[in-house]
Amino acid sequence: MNSHFQLSTIIQKGNILFWFFLVSTTHQVNAEAARITKEAELCNIIAADCQVELDKAMPALNAAEAALNVLSKKDMSEVKAYAKPPALVEITLQAVMTVLKRPPTWPEAKLALGDSQFLEKLMNYNKDLLV
Repeated sequence: MNSHFQLSTIIQKGNILFWFFLVSTTHQVNAEAARITKEAELCNIIAADCQVELDKAMPALNAAEAALNVLSKKDMSEVKAYAKPPALVEITLQAVMTVLKRPPTWPEAKLALGDSQFLEKLMNYNKDLLV
């Protein structure tokens, strides 16, 4: 009988330890879930803000793509022939050189304009790299 009592006591202590562990773990899981929920809410706010900004930028990107599609190699040669291009042309090419990670200078732009694949490179440029 004594061994039965000892076994029962051990089982009770085991049950108490199990419940303590379960409650402790449940509290930890709930705290972690609450933290993750807050982070997810913050991420959703950031994503919504980014989408608003992207929606603002897309018309300009679409217009730039449309403008690029009407340019020809002849147009590139004509621009390259300028000793000093009109201000808007120079600013545009500075921006293009910056996107291509090249020096944003007129001499560098003239070199790029001389590349027979320049238009193709621009048309095929991975827009996802723009940041």
